[in-house]
Amino acid sequence: MPQALHTVIVDSMVTEAISIMSRLHDRLRSQHLWPIFVSALFVADEVERVVVLDAFAKIQRESPILSAGSAEKALHIVQAVWKRNDLEGTMSYSNTWEGVVRRMSEGLSLG
Repeated sequence: MPQALHTVIVDSMVTEAISIMSRLHDRLRSQHLWPIFVSALFVADEVERVVVLDAFAKIQRESPILSAGSAEKALHIVQAVWKRNDLEGTMSYSNTWEGVVRRMSEGLSLG
């Protein structure tokens, strides 16, 4: 897999996902956790990160049992990816999937 994960296609899909999250904010539920999680991993813009954090907060308020488990763990993984990408200055397979997601997601269920 190439080192650079951001492509025009990925950026376009993330932008669309952020737009959908914004429009659906009042109707976000636990079943939206997987697409939010995957999209969030590729967000680099601070404004988009705020939308993602709001989406996670909304899901956690709506599903308190889920927030103690999967949603909280998913958010923790996303924040670790963001921190690593910020420190390394670039998003790559090694600092996203291999370095963080795969290592931290054992037992995570987002279905």
